[in-house]
Amino acid sequence: MVKIWMTVLSIEEYKEKYDLIDEVMYSDQMETYFKERKASVVYLNLGVNSDSKLTTAVPEEEKYTGLCEKVDKSTMHDILVESRVLKTP
Repeated sequence: MVKIWMTVLSIEEYKEKYDLIDEVMYSDQMETYFKERKASVVYLNLGVNSDSKLTTAVPEEEKYTGLCEKVDKSTMHDILVESRVLKTP
């Protein structure tokens, strides 16, 4: 799993705090990250919260255009919403 945050913790601190995370990087490293891995799709979380009716905050698409073949803004929101609804026994 890869997760992105905009904070001041060091990479080592993230790895210690969140043991399920395989990689940690800063936002200014994203271009290199995607190019090295030849990513075909970047998924951005964009959708409307069904309770508040507010649109989710999403990174600027322009930052990811050109780094991969496709920027998908429609898939991730539904997956995240569904995962919050279902609980494991």
